[in-house]
Amino acid sequence: MSASVLRLDVEGVNVNANGAVSAVSLEGAINERVKLTFQLDDYAGTVPAIDDEVLFYYKDGTTVIFGGLIVDIRKVGVSDNNPDADVLEIECVDWERYTDWCSLSLSYAVPTALEDVIADMITEVFDEYDLTYTPTATGIMLAPFTWVGVSGAAAVRELRDRTQQVFKFNPDKSITTTAPGATSAPFAITDANLYRLAKLDVGTKARERANKVILTFGPTGPGETIEHTWIADGVATSFSLEGLNVRASDVWPGIVTIDGTPYPIWPAGEGPADAIEWGNAVDDGTLTFNGAFTAYIPNGAEIVLRYSPLYPFVIERTTGGAPPREYRASNDRITKYAVGEEIADQVLASLSQSTDGLVVELLTDELGFGPGQALSVNTTARGGVVADFLVASVSLEV
Repeated sequence: MSASVLRLDVEGVNVNANGAVSAVSLEGAINERVKLTFQLDDYAGTVPAIDDEVLFYYKDGTTVIFGGLIVDIRKVGVSDNNPDADVLEIECVDWERYTDWCSLSLSYAVPTALEDVIADMITEVFDEYDLTYTPTATGIMLAPFTWVGVSGAAAVRELRDRTQQVFKFNPDKSITTTAPGATSAPFAITDANLYRLAKLDVGTKARERANKVILTFGPTGPGETIEHTWIADGVATSFSLEGLNVRASDVWPGIVTIDGTPYPIWPAGEGPADAIEWGNAVDDGTLTFNGAFTAYIPNGAEIVLRYSPLYPFVIERTTGGAPPREYRASNDRITKYAVGEEIADQVLASLSQSTDGLVVELLTDELGFGPGQALSVNTTARGGVVADFLVASVSLEV
C-alpha cells in the first residue's frame, strides 16, 4: 500500500488528501487493543485532537480496517538544526478505549450465558458510545457474580480471563467474541499459495507454560457478608468451606438456616451434646452437626450459612504433571470464589496445552488476517512445514 494513496479519516476528513500522512503502523494481538500510529507532515487542515475518531482504510479506499480514538499526539523531529519541524506523530487505539470511560453495575444470581452478559453491558452503558453486539450462542455459562461500579475496561478484562474468548472491538463499533481458532485465516499457506506471500519465515520460540497454577484473589481483610449453601446427602454431618468458597473471618455469623429455619451455632468444642458447631477458628470454616441435630439434615436438606469472608483466597489447579512448573498471579478485584475457579481453570487449560514449537511469520498485502484465527500451513517449498497455528498478532506498515 503506497502512503500517497491511502485513506485515513480523522473526524470524517481524509487527512491524507494531499499526501500528508506517512509512517503508518497498525498492530494487533489476541485480546489486546489494536494500535494505529501515523505521522502528519506540514498538514494544512484542522490539527487532530485527543479523542478524535479515526478510520483507516484498506488500499481499496472503501474497506475500513481500523476504527478508534486518538490517545497521544506529539511533535517530532524538532532540533537545533530543524527548529521549525512540523511533523506530528499520532497514536490511536481501537474502540475498546470507550470502556475506560464508563462503569457497570450488573448482578446475576444464577448461572448466565456469556452472550447475555455482553448484551446487558451494551444496554447498561456501551450503547451510549454506539457500540453494538449481536448475541451469538457461545455455550459458555458464567457462575453468579455481581459488578457494582466496575469500570467497563475491568469488566471486559474479567470476561476475557474467565472465558479465554477472543474479544474484538471491530472498526464498525461492533463487539464480537470467538474461541481461539474458531475462525480461519483468509487462506491456508500451501505451495500453491506461496505466490500470495512476500515473505514466509519459520522458527522455534519458547512459550509460557505450566502444569500448576496458583492464583490469589481478593483484597486483604474481612469482606462483606456472603452466603454459602450445602445440600445434605443424609450421611455427612460436617460441611466445610475448604475448596468450595472463601475462608471465614473471625466475625461471628451467629446462625445457620436449614430449609429456611434459623438455628444458633456454637464455637467448635464449646457447644452442648446436641448442637451445631462452627470451626472457623481452627480451619477455613466447618459446620458440624452433633447429637440430635444430625436428624435435622436429611438427604436434600438445604443448609445456608451467611458469613464474613477473609481475603485474599487462593485457588490452585494442577494437571499432576512432574516436575512442577508453576504459574502464579494475583487479582485483588475478584471476590467471588466461583469466578476465581473459572479463571484458574481457563489459565491451566491454556498454559498446560502450550508447548515450545514452530512459529511462522508471513508478509502479505491481502486483507483478512486477524489475531485469534486458525492458520493451516502445509508447504514443502519453504522448510517442509506441516502444522496448524493460531494467529497471535498482525501488523501493517506503510
